[in-house]
Amino acid sequence: NLSSLLDKMAADDKDFRYMAINDLMSMLADGTFHIDSDLENKMVGKLMTLLEDRNGEVRNLAVKCLAPLTQVIVDKHAETIVARLCANITSDDEQLRDVSSIGLRTVVSNVSAQSKSAGTICRTLTPR
Repeated sequence: NLSSLLDKMAADDKDFRYMAINDLMSMLADGTFHIDSDLENKMVGKLMTLLEDRNGEVRNLAVKCLAPLTQVIVDKHAETIVARLCANITSDDEQLRDVSSIGLRTVVSNVSAQSKSAGTICRTLTPR
């Protein structure tokens, strides 16, 4: 259940946060990720927040989840992810800059030209 994943992503226990992202990645990999726009918006927000997590393993897994997620979400949410990653690259926080750079590279390198969000991602990156 995606609502329980959102709750686990906000848990105090790093293991719950890690497993929630891992479960999301499994859903994305096997094609069982189907979500409404409101819940999708919350999921994107939580995942972007986890890029700033105090635990390195949680941050790393959140970065790995970005590419498959941007391939299945609506364009406006893919644009939100890319815009936030671009904004984070100029952060004073070195860890956030590094993880955002990796995330941006991962998203761009894994989006196929046939992806529904490819055009949106390119348009978001172009003025930068």
